Amino acid sequence: MHPQKGQDSERYLGLDFEHFFLQPLDGNRLREKVRLYVEYCLRDPRWRLNLQTHKLIGIPRLELDATIAKARAAISHRFLNEVEGLSVLTLENIAVWLWDRLSLALPGLSKVAVWRDGCGQHCIYAP
Repeated sequence: MHPQKGQDSERYLGLDFEHFFLQPLDGNRLREKVRLYVEYCLRDPRWRLNLQTHKLIGIPRLELDATIAKARAAISHRFLNEVEGLSVLTLENIAVWLWDRLSLALPGLSKVAVWRDGCGQHCIYAP
């Protein structure tokens, strides 16, 4: 949970973790905090919003899980360039493909971000 007195998110970047997540601290001005953390994560792709954020923006967990599972099932254990809509395999095309599958079921979704952690590349699709 962030921000908290005495906690600086930058100090964690020196630790040997594969992923770094931020969870906006519940309380006053929650919507503003969520917006600020989204912007923070977009500026520094080493950070990601904690998936618990779905609670803060009103997406029921079961609906979120089912929607993501359906998209994941369509690409799991397959060559991505053989998946319909992904014949030209770029991060941009993967982001658009995910948007097409997630946005209909998740009203209020504003962006889809895709990371290729091994080489530090990422793409953000925000139509």
